[in-house]
Amino acid sequence: MPRLKLTIEYDGSPFSGWQAQPGAVTVQGELERGLRVILGTNAPDNINVVGSGRTDAGVHALGQVAHVELPELPELDPYRLRGSLNGVTHHAIAVKDLQLVDNSFDARRSPHVKCYEYRMLRRHARGGLREHQAWVVKSDLDLLRMIEAAKIFVGEHDFAAFRSSDCNAVTTVRTIEVCELFRRDTELISLVVHGRGFLKQMIRIIAGTLMEVGIGKLKPGEIEGILASGRRQNAGITAPSYGLTLNWVRYGVGVV
Repeated sequence: MPRLKLTIEYDGSPFSGWQAQPGAVTVQGELERGLRVILGTNAPDNINVVGSGRTDAGVHALGQVAHVELPELPELDPYRLRGSLNGVTHHAIAVKDLQLVDNSFDARRSPHVKCYEYRMLRRHARGGLREHQAWVVKSDLDLLRMIEAAKIFVGEHDFAAFRSSDCNAVTTVRTIEVCELFRRDTELISLVVHGRGFLKQMIRIIAGTLMEVGIGKLKPGEIEGILASGRRQNAGITAPSYGLTLNWVRYGVGVV
């Protein structure tokens, strides 16, 4: 069966996350529904769109990557299929690219690096156009302290203190390659994180912890102790999901 690689952009606001769930509108579920509509009687019994990873309800993506196997059809044209998918799926989803790939490619298991971005909007009013794309923080934030704290997360650490209570990962050791903060404009602060894998809600908890550093509730030097403790209650709050975007996923053995 031909294997197709999809690059997908979506506004996470209308969805209950990536993963298909009974009775819920999800990104994976919409893509699989769309493929069944397009293929009709040629659709296999079980269409499975495999994403590079799950995104929670409300989380956005500029470059989520997935793969799917479809029946061998003479009229299967990736360009036309991309247009058809964009025509029958939810308007908040855009399939930006769709191409045939070797069957060895696996969106979830092939070596890759992900880039996530968490945005904080520093203002005393509502978010306006960015209401569902950034966390509105109405307190003053000390960006220099936050930058200092963010550097501590870089490298291999046990991130047990930075995962949700229902995370069932076998190991909590993860490696962060980049963890940087910068101003996008006078109000918007971005946290950019690169890594090969993350625990459930890990980046949102890092973002919430850095926010607490920014308002002076935590000191930058306390981050090392929180990591060493392995206790979730020692880290900061879990930042809202709508401030998080999966920017890109890059594949290859020596991914940079």
